[in-house]
Amino acid sequence: MNVNQQGREPVAAARPCAGIDVSKAYLDAAWADRVEHVANDPEGWDALVAMFKADAVDLVLLEASGGYETAAACALQAAGFAVVVMNPRQARNFAKAMGQLAKTDRVDAQVLKQFGAVIARHPERDRYVRALPDAQRTHLAALVMRRRQLTDMRTAESNRLAQAHPAARKSVQMILKALDKQLGSVDHDIDQHVRRHFKDVATWLETIQGVGDVTAATMVGLLGELGQLPRRSMAKLAGVAPISANLKTGRFCHSGTGVADGTHARFARCRSRSAVRQPAR
Repeated sequence: MNVNQQGREPVAAARPCAGIDVSKAYLDAAWADRVEHVANDPEGWDALVAMFKADAVDLVLLEASGGYETAAACALQAAGFAVVVMNPRQARNFAKAMGQLAKTDRVDAQVLKQFGAVIARHPERDRYVRALPDAQRTHLAALVMRRRQLTDMRTAESNRLAQAHPAARKSVQMILKALDKQLGSVDHDIDQHVRRHFKDVATWLETIQGVGDVTAATMVGLLGELGQLPRRSMAKLAGVAPISANLKTGRFCHSGTGVADGTHARFARCRSRSAVRQPAR
């Protein structure tokens, strides 16, 4: 027995946490004193689940990577692990705070493991560990994001049409016609999906002044925490809450926006903010 432990109750060793660096094809996982490199596919996920269970891993932290992390996170959550998907900016800030400037897949996995251990001991751990969207909400979110992409493309083509040379005008008009057709198709799919799976919550949202079909679908698809978080937390997540941006001046900005001195409050889920900020005004 260590002399420093004499006269004390024995303390159980903390369960290890895992960090996973995600790429399109591979996952680099670090936990305890191990680092493993597996494919980002069902076989790789199953291999990680088996190894994590064998070593009694407590919490798994993945860095958000443009959606490449979603399937792996869902597989780990379905296997019973506490899963945290962290914003890359926060993960990188943690690495800098720890003095880790090198950046490779293995190093990133080790840093994420350390970050996960901090969250696992955090008194508000449950704030970070949240249920991932179910299949129906993921389906709706994909349709909502596709609608946003089509809308952005249509805006770009409309701007080109105003200054298009006569030789190019016909081409631009054809693209606009095709985009309008696709928008109509996606809107129909969104409407049918919402009616089948989220009719009650969408109907309730549409009772709010300024909220229509598109805003309701966006909120349901991208804000799965609706009805689960306190109203102030929900407003902050949606990007319409006033967040202190400058402690010296006491100036405020909405979460996700900037103020005149260049500071930003980076808490909002920006994709949902663009849909809900107008009704919130």
